[in-house]
Amino acid sequence: GLFQIILSFPLAYFVYYFIAGLVFFPFLNFIGIFVVFALGADDVFVAVDKWKNARHELPHGTTEQVAALALPDAAYAMLLTSTTTAAAFFATAICPVGPIVCFAVFCGLLITFDYLMNIFLVFPALCLYDKWILKGSKNKCINFDWCCQNTASDDSNATDIESSTRPSTPAVTNENIDLTESDIRHNELEAEKRTLIHRFLDAYYNILHKFRWFVLGVVIAATTVCAVFAAQLTLPVSSEVAILPDSNPYQMHRSWSENLLSNVLAKGEGSETLIIWGLTPADTGDHLNPDSWTTLVLDESFDPRSESSQNYLIGFCDRLFETNFASKISSNYVCPMNRFDEWLKEQSKSNAPSDAYLNNCDGALSVPVSYETFDPCMIAWTKVVNETYVLEEKGEVKVMQIRSLSSVVFDSPFSDLRTDWNAYEDWLENERGTAPVGVN
Repeated sequence: GLFQIILSFPLAYFVYYFIAGLVFFPFLNFIGIFVVFALGADDVFVAVDKWKNARHELPHGTTEQVAALALPDAAYAMLLTSTTTAAAFFATAICPVGPIVCFAVFCGLLITFDYLMNIFLVFPALCLYDKWILKGSKNKCINFDWCCQNTASDDSNATDIESSTRPSTPAVTNENIDLTESDIRHNELEAEKRTLIHRFLDAYYNILHKFRWFVLGVVIAATTVCAVFAAQLTLPVSSEVAILPDSNPYQMHRSWSENLLSNVLAKGEGSETLIIWGLTPADTGDHLNPDSWTTLVLDESFDPRSESSQNYLIGFCDRLFETNFASKISSNYVCPMNRFDEWLKEQSKSNAPSDAYLNNCDGALSVPVSYETFDPCMIAWTKVVNETYVLEEKGEVKVMQIRSLSSVVFDSPFSDLRTDWNAYEDWLENERGTAPVGVN
């Protein structure tokens, strides 16, 4: 039984890695150990219990007869539980979160192979065990008479007496032809000696059936109460979670460090926000492998070369920083287009302009520059000043980024994050309405 559970791990991993092609194995997958051991132990219990019941019904039957009665019933019962559990895990694979997908697939495979190993290992083991017992094996790993001989003898005598005195199933004659099927089955059960587990389950069923309407009412009431309370739950207003008590040294240190001036100043500055032209939001990497990174997906509609586009971009930062939700990341920050304009003005007035200006800018005095000159001139400028927020490809400016400072940080209350996000989005939506084609 333990071997078939343990063996399901390498088999599941083989399919997981070599067939499904999932190379990422998150730590979450190890929780599957508890899942498969719980379900595997239940499957072993079902198989053994079905075999005991079959042997009880056929005390003088051969191993083949007992197997023909017990194993199909056990396989079907285990198939229902294994299929529903595995299907629930496989259905979780629709989740877009990579580690959860890997966990769901791996657990589903574990349960599937645990069921198959139960069929291929536990069932034959039960047949061998039964054959050895029938042959009177004295192996201490099979026959436990050596440790509880009196009990075994008493059980054997009880079984012999029961077999000789067990009444046969009542025949259906004219006298009892009016008996219903449930009455006949009741008589059959009464004629047999019930095992402890059967007596316990029968008593449990009788109690549950007697109070079924009360139980139904309690379940409906509890469901209603839970639904009402769930509807009243709100999103957390803070990311601070105190798992440990206030008297714990770790919690005391955390509370102390949060009041440090450095932390207060860091949170008070807000967080950096990037506004990017030329990129499409996309992820081309393998979502199930965190080591697989995405490539940049360019927005081919971005074209800053026209005079109207250049004039719009050079005035964009001034308009952005006039709002109450965005500010400069530092007092000396200058947006790329404005910095490029300052460089052109400086080079055009210099007695010794740089070779980058002379060879690429065609004597431009400031922004806007001519349509044909814009790309080579701006690319040359990025190399001179080491500007990393303007990217080019094949001699054309493809990406431009502007940095701003938001008033919220990543662990701010959700309502504040949403307000700040909506403020940016609403303002940008208005800007798109006035921006020229190519930068809107």
